[in-house]
Amino acid sequence: MRLIKHILTSVLLLMFIIPGAYGISVSCSTGNGHTASSATTSGTVNFGDAFKQTIKVQHGGLLASASSGTGTMPEQSHGISDDSGNWAYVTAKVLGSSSTTWSYDWKTSQSSTAGQWVKAEEWLSASNAYSISAQGGAQNNEGDHVSAEATVVKGSISGYYVKATATPTYARVSQKANTASGYSIGFREYAGNAENDWVHSDTKIKSGTVSMSSPTVPGFSASAIAKGTYAQVDISNLKASAPTGWISQNLYAYNAFDRSSVSLGIDKGYLYNYPYSTSYPAKAYASGYYDKTSAIQSAYMQGSTVISSATAYISNPVTNPTEKRKSTSKTNAKVKVGNKAWTASTGYNAYAGYLV
Repeated sequence: MRLIKHILTSVLLLMFIIPGAYGISVSCSTGNGHTASSATTSGTVNFGDAFKQTIKVQHGGLLASASSGTGTMPEQSHGISDDSGNWAYVTAKVLGSSSTTWSYDWKTSQSSTAGQWVKAEEWLSASNAYSISAQGGAQNNEGDHVSAEATVVKGSISGYYVKATATPTYARVSQKANTASGYSIGFREYAGNAENDWVHSDTKIKSGTVSMSSPTVPGFSASAIAKGTYAQVDISNLKASAPTGWISQNLYAYNAFDRSSVSLGIDKGYLYNYPYSTSYPAKAYASGYYDKTSAIQSAYMQGSTVISSATAYISNPVTNPTEKRKSTSKTNAKVKVGNKAWTASTGYNAYAGYLV
């Protein structure tokens, strides 16, 4: 028992040599009296698929794993919770063919003092897959909750990483990817609290790629946080191209009464820098406690059509809701844009225009 409590390694090597489809299910759970950690691997694998997984139960009842293979990756679901109501999880799935390769790692961890925080992380790279999906999320006992998700259809992703953390006072998630390519690429982040504040970011690329700005800057990175008094999402970096497709990026912020949003779209073009200006960071913020919402973004982009817009909506008093909306559009253009919308007890406004 002492050996199992401190470290347990289980290595699974499955090589299917008989034609047909096979179901697989591997589960592992552990705890130390204050924290519970669980892992589940399940799904259907086909003739020719290879799957190797190592699961470790570490000191304190925590779990970690590394796996790799070809073809379809069985669905992964891993989580950790504690007595304080903190909970974090990660999931992933790859649907592949004989030409698909993938590698996947994950782990769960907790604070040295019980109840301070729990954390779940995962790393994923996959190439030539029919579909790829990965997600992380966290929640605490106060109702603060966050999630982040990445999806690729008919394509590849490299250097993907997501981390979800829950504490008694906040929940936070971050995700990043070095590169991605495919028929469809999507990144989404969400944060909300019990006070009905929530923010959301939605990034989509159709028939395009996400690429690194430099050897140390990922093609995409973002984070979201929820606390008792506010929710916020930030996009740190996005570089994308879709010369035969399109790119869109939208940020939304809501509190109990008001909302702000900004968006941009590129048809058959390129998103060189996002955010472009430090004066216009890519961010959405909502707080009923401070009676504020805001959404802001900037970009350097080019396309056969480029569109940007901003909307501020205030419904307090509810009997007389009002809205301000601004938008710009150009064809065959290479532009630098800045969008901003906000609401507050002092008023509201929206701006969408071009930067020098």
